Amino acid sequence: MEFGPNMGGKTPVGHYMIDHSTPKADSGSRKKLYLLLTGGGILVALALIVVGIVVFVVWRSQAVAEVETPTPALTPTAQPVADTPTVAINIEVRASATPPTIAASQSQLGQAAETAERLPTATRVPTRTPTPVAVQSGQSGAARVDGTIELVFPEHDTQVSGDQIEFKWIWHRDKGCLPPPDGFAFEVRVWQDMGNAAPMGAMDASAEKPNIQCDPATGVRSFTVGKLQGVPGAAGQAHGRLRWDVALVQLTPYKPVITTQYRTFFY
Repeated sequence: MEFGPNMGGKTPVGHYMIDHSTPKADSGSRKKLYLLLTGGGILVALALIVVGIVVFVVWRSQAVAEVETPTPALTPTAQPVADTPTVAINIEVRASATPPTIAASQSQLGQAAETAERLPTATRVPTRTPTPVAVQSGQSGAARVDGTIELVFPEHDTQVSGDQIEFKWIWHRDKGCLPPPDGFAFEVRVWQDMGNAAPMGAMDASAEKPNIQCDPATGVRSFTVGKLQGVPGAAGQAHGRLRWDVALVQLTPYKPVITTQYRTFFY
């Protein structure tokens, strides 16, 4: 080897040449390496895909199993529903004991009602038979202004004879022979048997009040009118047909308080 002047007198001179081109063998190995890497990547990708599919399938099957598994879980809920009638039966059995209690309370109420009904009955006994009832019109007590009047004699549509007529009536209810209170009196009234005729007094109610008789046994009161033709209602006629009744009147001012259906008689 010889060296030239550029090398410090040591420039080599010879037959050697430097080849900068890439060897062909190295290029082929690289291609193989690329192919292997590519194939390996594809295989890895395929493997990952397969693994992913397997995992998805397994997860899917588990999810389906979990969804389908609760279906039998509905069965236990049916058990309490089946037990419900038992509870209802118990309630009905307990309620069946109630009627005796109600019956007992109703029986007590019935007894109380009977007792309440008996009490007024016992209180009425003294009022029906007071001591003044057997006393005639001169008695000190007086009845209340109420009740009804029943005409007794003369009977309806009958004939009477003579100048004197005894009129009879009863003052109901439970009055006996008690007189009316002060300011009230009975009045016998006689008038013509005509549609437009009005009742007219056949006595002085105030003056004759003490003269009215009463039978203590029957409670029938009576008063006798003398000279019937002379009373205002008869109008001085010797014969005729008249109406009559008895009224409980207020004396001052004059006002009939209790009246009754009239009767007729002829003479």
